[in-house]
Amino acid sequence: MQTQFNESDFNSLIPTSNVTKQLLKNMRFHFFMYILLGIVVALLPALYLSESWANTLRESLSLEQSQNQGFRVLGWIMFYLFFVLAGIGIVILVYNLTTGIKMRSGKLVFPDSLTEAQLYEYLSRSHIHSDIEVKKERLIGIEYIRLIFMKATIHTLFIDEGNRSYTIGSRMIARKLLFTRYGIGSVKQYVYTLIMNHLIKKLVLSAGRAASQFKQEDTFVDFTGVTEAPTDPIAKVNPVTFQKNVIPIYKRFWFWILFGVIALAAVIILVGGRTQVYELTELRTMNKEQIKEKFGSPDEITFDENDNFWYGFDNGFMVRGTERGAEEVTLIKDFVDKQSYGKYKIADIYLNSSFDENVSRLGKPDMLLTVDDKKTALYMVDHDFLLSFGSDYKSDAIFGINYAAYNESTEITGLDLSELLNPLGVEEKITKNYEVKDTQTSSDQTTYLLEGTQIIVDNNNFTVKEIILSSKSVYNAYGLRIGDDLNKATDALGTPIEGSDEETKYRYVDNSMELLSLSVIVDITVDGGTQKINRIHLQSLEAEEQEVTFEEDDVTEDIWSSLSIDQQIELNRYFSFFSEVEFGTNPYLKDSSIANFSTDDLIRFAIAHNIEIYPDDYSAMLEGGDYFFMPEEMITETVKTFFDVDIRHKSVSGYQYENNAYLWSTYRWAKVDATKFSQVNQIYMNADGTYTAEISIYDDYTSMNDDIDWSFDSDDTIKLERKEARFNPIDLASTLNPNYLLIGTANATIREANDGRLVLTHYQIVSMY
Repeated sequence: MQTQFNESDFNSLIPTSNVTKQLLKNMRFHFFMYILLGIVVALLPALYLSESWANTLRESLSLEQSQNQGFRVLGWIMFYLFFVLAGIGIVILVYNLTTGIKMRSGKLVFPDSLTEAQLYEYLSRSHIHSDIEVKKERLIGIEYIRLIFMKATIHTLFIDEGNRSYTIGSRMIARKLLFTRYGIGSVKQYVYTLIMNHLIKKLVLSAGRAASQFKQEDTFVDFTGVTEAPTDPIAKVNPVTFQKNVIPIYKRFWFWILFGVIALAAVIILVGGRTQVYELTELRTMNKEQIKEKFGSPDEITFDENDNFWYGFDNGFMVRGTERGAEEVTLIKDFVDKQSYGKYKIADIYLNSSFDENVSRLGKPDMLLTVDDKKTALYMVDHDFLLSFGSDYKSDAIFGINYAAYNESTEITGLDLSELLNPLGVEEKITKNYEVKDTQTSSDQTTYLLEGTQIIVDNNNFTVKEIILSSKSVYNAYGLRIGDDLNKATDALGTPIEGSDEETKYRYVDNSMELLSLSVIVDITVDGGTQKINRIHLQSLEAEEQEVTFEEDDVTEDIWSSLSIDQQIELNRYFSFFSEVEFGTNPYLKDSSIANFSTDDLIRFAIAHNIEIYPDDYSAMLEGGDYFFMPEEMITETVKTFFDVDIRHKSVSGYQYENNAYLWSTYRWAKVDATKFSQVNQIYMNADGTYTAEISIYDDYTSMNDDIDWSFDSDDTIKLERKEARFNPIDLASTLNPNYLLIGTANATIREANDGRLVLTHYQIVSMY
C-alpha cells in the first residue's frame, strides 16, 4: 500500500519549539501559583494552632533555659515546615488528579475502513515529524502502537477493532516519580499529552479516510485534504497554535468560590480566633453580673452573698470580688485545659509562657523568690494591685498567675518586712528576695534602702534590728502600709501602749516572738487631720530590754517537753490532718473560731481528708468513670469527729451534692499524695481546760529527690516509712532534714471530748511563706 503524503502538512500540526517552550512556561507559572496558594491555605491552620502547639512543646521541654531557646527555634521550624510540605503535597496530588482526568482521551471512534495493521503501516511510513518516533511493542502478549514524543512521553494506542473504538494512554518516560513525573515534570507530561492527543486524533482520522479512499481509488488521498478532527473539549487547545485557550483566572467560577472559602477561614481564624484572648485584668472594673454576662454562669461558686462573690470557671480562671469589681483573679495551670493556655492572659502573661522572658519584659520584680527550683516574681502594678507569677518545678514555664488588690492578696505575707525581725532569719534574704536600691554601711550596722523603706542590720550578729517605712510602696509591716487608717494598726496589733486620739504618734508592742526572747516595738506616726499612717518604725528588742510587763496570771507553762514521744507524735499527726489539706487558708476567714468557719470550709476539709486517709472508700465512679463520689455519711462523721459540729449538706466549690453523695470530676481532681505536715513547737494548757498549740508547717520535698514510688496509691515500704518520719518531733537545735521546707506557722486550740477524741475549736494561719 503506497501513500500520497506531504510531510510538511504533518509538520504544520506540531507546534514549533518556541511555541512549546512558551506553553510550558505558562503552564509552569500556573503550577507554581497553585503551589503558592496551597502553602498559604496550609499556613492558616498552622497560625491558628501555633499558640497551643507552642504551649504543649514548652511544657514538654525538660532542658535548661539556654537549651530550650535553640530547641524551641528548631521546633518552630519543624512545625511550619510540616504545614508547608503538607500544602505542597496536597497541591501536587490535586494537580495530578485533575490533569490526569483531563488527559484521559476516553473512548474514541476508530474508522470503519481502517485496521490496526494499516494504521501502524501508515504511521511508520509517513515520517510524521523528527520529534515523533513510532514503535510497535508487545505488552502481556498483545502488540500495541506507541508514539514517543520529544523522547519524553510515551503515547500508547489501545485499539478495539471489534467495537471500532480506541483510547490513548500517556505517561512520562522518566522514572524519578517525585520530581519528574508527579512534581514539576507533570506539567510537561500534561502539555505534551495535549499536543499528542490532538495530533493522534488527526492522524487516525487521516489514516481512516486514506484507507477508505484506497478501497475506491487504490490510492491514498492527500493529507492536506483531511477534515479537521473535533477539538478535545476537555483540553481546550487551539488546533492551529496548540496554545491552551487560557481563561483569566479571575473569570473562573471556582476561583471566586475558593477565594470566598479562604477569606472566610481567614476572618474566622485571624479575627474570631485571635480576638478571643481575654485580658483578665479588665475584670477589676466588672461586677459579678457583668462577669457572668461576659463568661456565662460560673461552674463553681465558693460563695455568692449579696455583692461579694467567688466564682470558678471551667474554661480556666477563678475570680472573687465585690460590687466594685474583681479583687482577685487567678490562673493555675492544673485547672486549665492545655488548649486554653493561650486563651487567657493577665497583664499580657500567659500560662506556660517563659518566666524569664516575662521578667525581662516587665523589669526587675519588687520581690523575686527561688525556692526548691521554683521561681516567683511579684510586681506592684496600677490601681494598687499586686501581680505575681511563678514557674513550675525545675522549669521556666509559668505555672500560675495571680492578680489581686493589695489588701486582698495572699502574697502580702511575703512582703511583710516584720518577718525579717525573726532572729532565725538571715541577712541574705534581703538581697536575694527584695529589690535593693542602695546600701549604706558603717562599722556597726548596714542600711539597705528599698523603695520607701530602710532595713537596718546589726553587723555584729547579722540580724535585722530596725525597719522604717516612710512612703507608700509594695512593702508592709504587719499588713500595714503608708496611707492606711490608724484603726487598721489597732486591729493588727491591739491597743497601743502609748498615744491617744489627740496625738500623732502611737506605740504598739508585738510579743508574738517572746518565746524566742524577742519583742518588737512598733512606732506609728499619723496625720493629725486624717489619722492616716505616714511612718512606721519597727525595732526589735531583747526580752530584758523591754519595759513592757506582763501579769503573772497571764503566763502559762509550755507542757510540750513533758509529753511522751508517742504523745508528741500523735499531736503532730493530728495537726498534720489540717495542714496537708491546707485547712484555714481561705483568705476570707476573719475569725479563728471554728464556730465562725463556713459550712463550705468544713465540707471541703472532710472530703479532702477522706480522700487522703480513706482512698478505697470513695473510689467508685459514676457515668463511665467521669465522676468520683463520696457518701454524705463520711462527711457527717468527719466534721463531727474533728469539729463537733452538725452540718447541713450542700454543694460547694468543686463538689456537687446530689442523691445523698458528693460528686467531683475525675478530670479536674486527681489523687495526689499529701506532702505538707505540721510540727508542734509549744503547747499550753489554758485556764478553761483547752490547749493552745503553736505550730510550724512544712512541705516535704523528698518525693522530688529520690526514686521512690510516691504515687497516691503506692504501698512502697520506704515511702510509708518516710511519711511516718514526718511526725517525729523535730529538734530545732539539730540539723533539719534538707527535704523539709518551712512554709508557714499556725495557732490552734483544741479540747478533749468526753469520748477522748481531740476537737479543734480555733485554727488560724499566722504566716505563709
